[in-house]
Amino acid sequence: MITNKQLHVLGKFLDRPLQLVGDKNDVPILKENGLNVQGYISIAKHITRTSKQHALLGKTPTEKALVDQWLEYVSLHLQDNSETASNLQELNQFLADRVYLLGHFVSLADMLLYFTLHETFNELTFCDKEKYIHVSRWFDNMQYHHNFANMYKLVKFHKTLLYSSS
Repeated sequence: MITNKQLHVLGKFLDRPLQLVGDKNDVPILKENGLNVQGYISIAKHITRTSKQHALLGKTPTEKALVDQWLEYVSLHLQDNSETASNLQELNQFLADRVYLLGHFVSLADMLLYFTLHETFNELTFCDKEKYIHVSRWFDNMQYHHNFANMYKLVKFHKTLLYSSS
């Protein structure tokens, strides 16, 4: 689930400080230059689009559509903690032959997925992290190579497998 904290972290990463207010249903609203942008995904896309790192939204129409698809996946499928194991298994299979969700470059979807999974990965045992080795590789890559260490606590991973797959 995407939160106000994650939007603020994204804003900090993009060098776009945010002033969020909430409506009566706790839906965030970004008020900026007379414009009201409402909703987590809409705000995330707006601040990315208006930053110097707008390429995080994709460059081609296909890449943009894939970013939108993954943003929808994050917002719809990762809100229910009872489905964590099946969601991680699905992501693990998808990331088996990819560095990032869209292939070889980081997108806004990777960033929001990382923010959303951080608490989950922080609570997983080393054995559980090994079950999802491809998601773990992706997660570790995101935390070290994209300067999130100063925004989120580092999650520890073993460099060698502790458990066999038998």
